[in-house]
Amino acid sequence: MSTALARYRISAAEFARMGEAGVFPAERRLELVDGEVVEMSSIGPRHGNSVASATDVLAGHLAGRWTLRVQSPLQLGPHDVPQPDLALVTRRNYGDAHPTAADALLVIEVADTSLLTDRRDKLPRYAAAGIPETWLLDLAGGRLERHSEPGLAGYQQVQSARRRETLGSTVLPGLTFDVTGLLGP
Repeated sequence: MSTALARYRISAAEFARMGEAGVFPAERRLELVDGEVVEMSSIGPRHGNSVASATDVLAGHLAGRWTLRVQSPLQLGPHDVPQPDLALVTRRNYGDAHPTAADALLVIEVADTSLLTDRRDKLPRYAAAGIPETWLLDLAGGRLERHSEPGLAGYQQVQSARRRETLGSTVLPGLTFDVTGLLGP
């Protein structure tokens, strides 16, 4: 007869202390998802180029109110500190803390090899945390998805676009992404 072992979920504070103490190798890209330390995929050229293109588009819509954070931690709750590829957060000095879900207007995940984990693990957490809009750029599928109207059961609205199409934001008027521009040639 086997007994299921209890799993210990670490908190965001414990994760931060472990990082400060040098528990994790400096070259590892790690994030905290549901209390588990998860190694992030490496950033390939397509992924990096797409992040840079999205950064260029978003930079024109900051209007002094927002800060664009690139591949930086976002505190969603006591057990979730993912590192989205891009996050548009309230412009202020966060001191010794990371921005929280309440600070985030828009999050973008670029998925080359991470599509399944982004869709299954991250998007539901962004929605449950109340982030108004999340975009998922599926590099392999050649598609951009806009997820809006967050709730505990996930995002209620999903709209997608493919190459040679554009897709606009529901939270930032005038923000439109050209899918071909984000995916590259």
